[in-house]
Amino acid sequence: MLRFILLMAAMFALPFIAWHLWRLVQSPETDQAEQAPATTLAIIGVVLALLATVTLALVDGPGVSRDGRYEPPRVVNGEVQPGRFVPDEGDNVPEDPPGDG
Repeated sequence: MLRFILLMAAMFALPFIAWHLWRLVQSPETDQAEQAPATTLAIIGVVLALLATVTLALVDGPGVSRDGRYEPPRVVNGEVQPGRFVPDEGDNVPEDPPGDG
């Protein structure tokens, strides 16, 4: 949840940061005390945050499981079995098979 909140805050702040960086690199001749267009930057920040939320929902949606251990795709009897998550059985580390010593 903290990762999500930090991402949303970063997406909202990004237009403000970009605008201030752009003002820093402006030539000194245009040294006007121009106020930041706060409303426009806020709208852009909200749109970026919404796009990030939608992207996270599509990429990290309900079909993605974080419970268990990931088994990568493998070939068994000439057929490719897709990768999958299997329930984690605690901290049991698989032992080496006998005879591989």
